[in-house]
Amino acid sequence: MQVAAWCLGAVTACSGRVDEREQWLVRVHTDFPVPRLGNRLLVEVLAEDGSALCSDCSRVFGAVEEGTFPLSFGVPRSAPRVRLRMRLHRTAALDAAGLPPVPSTIDRVVVLEGLGVGKQSIDVNLLTECIGVATDLPARKSCSRGAELSPEASLSAPEAPVANGSWSGAARVPCAGAEREDMSCIPGGAFLLGEPSAGLPPALDTSPEHLVQISPFRLDVRELTVGAARALLPKVPDITLEAKSEARPDCTYLGGTDSTHDGLPLNCLSRVQAQRLCAAAGKRLPTQAEWEYAASNTTAETPYPWGAAPPSCARAATGRAALYLYETGMDGDSSCRLDRGNALPAGPREASRAPCSLLDDCTEAGVRDLGGNVKEWVADAFSPYALGCWAKPGVLLDPRCEGGKNLTVRGASWVDVPSAGRSTARNEVTDDGFGVLVGARCAVDAR
Repeated sequence: MQVAAWCLGAVTACSGRVDEREQWLVRVHTDFPVPRLGNRLLVEVLAEDGSALCSDCSRVFGAVEEGTFPLSFGVPRSAPRVRLRMRLHRTAALDAAGLPPVPSTIDRVVVLEGLGVGKQSIDVNLLTECIGVATDLPARKSCSRGAELSPEASLSAPEAPVANGSWSGAARVPCAGAEREDMSCIPGGAFLLGEPSAGLPPALDTSPEHLVQISPFRLDVRELTVGAARALLPKVPDITLEAKSEARPDCTYLGGTDSTHDGLPLNCLSRVQAQRLCAAAGKRLPTQAEWEYAASNTTAETPYPWGAAPPSCARAATGRAALYLYETGMDGDSSCRLDRGNALPAGPREASRAPCSLLDDCTEAGVRDLGGNVKEWVADAFSPYALGCWAKPGVLLDPRCEGGKNLTVRGASWVDVPSAGRSTARNEVTDDGFGVLVGARCAVDAR
């Protein structure tokens, strides 16, 4: 690309109008995992006040791939001082103005100084630890390291370049300790929590994305069943689970001595009860970051627990609400029951113990029913991803939101439409009541 006063682009593209011998050759290095977590670099030449120096003083390097970095471009040395802004982010994540959103972007401004003679090479590092740190253009501050703002660096001398793609937080960390029955290892790693979701109400919003580092843990292969809960109740005798009744016909628990529904997921329990039942088993509730990491197949970040295939009635336990014309029970979407000629019963289904098949609601790690059946309690209070505990710069290490008034449940239930089973789906719950749509799944640390 050619610009009247500046040439921002591949150096070879500048040769027609600018003497290659009179320019800064900028080499950008990053330890960020590209292209998985970032595949687009926006470069801008700025005026002293932080505005664009000219209408064409920017360039987008799209389709960044592994091996692209170090990425080089030339800036003509036609002025003694140039402010250069670089933003590395994922293409899919742009805000309403079409710009990279701060929480999932590495944003740095540097100063190129000195007219000199000849070509001058400059190395610039974009570090993962600076993700989510908002540049302050008026104050002339951006992040060069340490997840905090510092004065814009004058690069009259090259920086020592980092090894490209070398951020240690992206490494896959295996589970430690012995395997546990009916639990699956979720190895540690890093991923972008959430997804762009413009237009959704706050209780459903999954944006902006945040870079999260997860330690290894183990997750129950199946949701907490009625049978498992009945076996744990002697350890927590003060808990009274709500049983199925005329007033609550969709509750799966039938009483302490009735094993009829032992294979069904337990519902009609509060988060406190879920926490105590998990604790009685020597486990805990997963955080919502852990839950989403497992549901999206860890670093693969698939849109559904089973992968990228669109949802269907044959896969997840959704669209199974009662038909109020002749049935009683929870209202909602009945499309999957109607699709099968009402052969499917209303309500959640029993947890399968067969090996996972390609047509199951099952992750690569063998975790079942994250895309339907019952929604699941997680350990976090609810907070919009743009606010509160999520509004922190840098990489979020094993985040957990606490202290909020409202709570969080993840996943879809049997009364939801099939598309509700996205790996990123979450809901805000306004109390700790006994919801018939909500169950639980337990986790343990495996560091």
